Amino acid sequence: MKKPTLITFLVLSLCFLNLKTKAADVSDLTYVNNTVYITITDCDEGANGELVIPPKIEGLPVKLIARSAFERCSQLTNIILPSTLKEIKRSAFAFCDKLETINLPNSIETIEYGCFYECKSLINLSIPNKIIQIEDSCFYGCSELKSITIPNTVRVIGGAAFYGCKNLTSVTIGENVTRIGSEAFFNCPKLVRIEFKGNAPEYAVYLAFIDGAVVLIRSSATGFNQDISGIPILRLDEQIDSDNDGVPDVDDAFPNDPTEVADSDNDGVGDNADARSGEVIVELQGQVGQLMEQNSQLQAQVSELSKGPTLEQIQDGRLGSIVITPIPNTNTAILNIDIEQSDDLKTWTLYRKILESISMPEGKKFYRFALDK
Repeated sequence: MKKPTLITFLVLSLCFLNLKTKAADVSDLTYVNNTVYITITDCDEGANGELVIPPKIEGLPVKLIARSAFERCSQLTNIILPSTLKEIKRSAFAFCDKLETINLPNSIETIEYGCFYECKSLINLSIPNKIIQIEDSCFYGCSELKSITIPNTVRVIGGAAFYGCKNLTSVTIGENVTRIGSEAFFNCPKLVRIEFKGNAPEYAVYLAFIDGAVVLIRSSATGFNQDISGIPILRLDEQIDSDNDGVPDVDDAFPNDPTEVADSDNDGVGDNADARSGEVIVELQGQVGQLMEQNSQLQAQVSELSKGPTLEQIQDGRLGSIVITPIPNTNTAILNIDIEQSDDLKTWTLYRKILESISMPEGKKFYRFALDK
């Protein structure tokens, strides 16, 4: 018998790994059929990737996921639950390290203790609107969750329910929550916005001080003090208005500029400044038009000055003088003078006419004469 080679060993190892981490499907599930509905009781820990649980198995609706059914299925990244599901029992998905998304259909009425305990990759989650209680440690250590909205149907949030959700920044708590358990939101260092839609829950130390955080409540809410664990409480009608422009900072795109509140086109310039920009452009266009007109006038003056003096300008150059020019193509100028007389400087009559032909020397173009007194 031949001894196994290294290559044979590697091939067998790869086959073993493939068997242990095959793509997830219904064949990975263990379930119980009680002839009325299906209960999922277990899942192969080697299942990986996305798992879709159908609404029916063997013709019966899937209604329940049993305790620890998917615990430590660390290769699953996405789970799609059926709309027939009613209950998820204790620690059902605990330690699913790579689970990023799971849909929780609105048919679910119960999520028990530690259901998603230490699901460190879970980033997206919507709590069904039939849930009445979020039990203790339900989302403990879900460090990638960013925001959570607790629906109005929820009345109780259990102790340490969101403990260690280190990237959680925003929580909205429904109007019917009356009790929040101890340390429900402890070790959530980025939680800076907590909004209550209803009245204050029963007192418990459920929230640790976080620098820069704020608690928002409705103007009609009752039972709140000035702060929760040192975190200031602001009523929604008494929010901070840093620039005193009448618009709360949370709704003001420019919280430190009293002349601006909105930036409709998201260009970083306020709407008022954008409007003024149009007016400025029109004003500048008017100024440019005026300058162009002035420039045109100056150009006309320059053009006029660049010409030689006119005959009239020369005539006006010496008081009482008259310039005469020769008849074209001849060297002769005609001097035609009418001498008139008057008794009253109003009515004038011809006294004498002088007509004189004057020959101009060659090369001369103008004669000028003046009357001496």
